[in-house]
Amino acid sequence: MKKAPITLLIFFIFVLSCTPKKAIIGQSDDEIVTNPTNTKKQEQEQDSLETYVDKEAIKFNFEKSSNLSDVLDKAASQNKLVYLDLHASWCVPCKLMQRDVYTHLLTATFFNDNFINHTVDIDKGEGPDLKIIYDVRVFPTLLWLDGRGRVVHRREGAAYHADLIKNAEDALANKK
Repeated sequence: MKKAPITLLIFFIFVLSCTPKKAIIGQSDDEIVTNPTNTKKQEQEQDSLETYVDKEAIKFNFEKSSNLSDVLDKAASQNKLVYLDLHASWCVPCKLMQRDVYTHLLTATFFNDNFINHTVDIDKGEGPDLKIIYDVRVFPTLLWLDGRGRVVHRREGAAYHADLIKNAEDALANKK
């Protein structure tokens, strides 16, 4: 007899834990989708680098152009490689790199002196095309490209200061 109330209590806890929150609070799918506060929050989360880090805190000189071909032309004219960060707004390692690496003065100085830096969100603009062209499967994917867009060096996954500089030095050594 004592097992029945305990079993019943466990059953109700299980049912409540499996029930979606919207069913518990009485919101329909349409109300959640059309809720203006959810829409604003989603738009804010999809912004670029400035969403995660104060724009003035970023020390890397990322090219403002949204077109990779313009960045490649600039790199070719200066005889430099392009450092290309292919990231996603929902990627936690990408956000950590933006916060911790791109704000670091010594790392930024090395990159600003040796590369034309460019960052692309793979969900926006030419990002989906670049994802296919460069066979991106891991975020972030860090590429060092020559002035013609050929990959000189590739790093999949986040890289922090010393590791990022080591990869950059490997790219410079492979420069053709």
